[in-house]
Amino acid sequence: MIALERNQQSDDDLESRTTRLRILKSRYTGDVGMACALVYDKETGRLSEYEDNEMLNSADEEVIPF
Repeated sequence: MIALERNQQSDDDLESRTTRLRILKSRYTGDVGMACALVYDKETGRLSEYEDNEMLNSADEEVIPF
């Protein structure tokens, strides 16, 4: 089970365009936690993977390789 989350009301433009992928349940491995972050590009309309470990680890969680 995968969840998507983002802070739409953030004053920071990058933060408000960043969506985090969180693994809620993995039947095969049992891993849970943050998987990656995606940033929306307003000009192209595409999501790209965002690799800022500081932003991903804001909740002091282990990042799961996806």
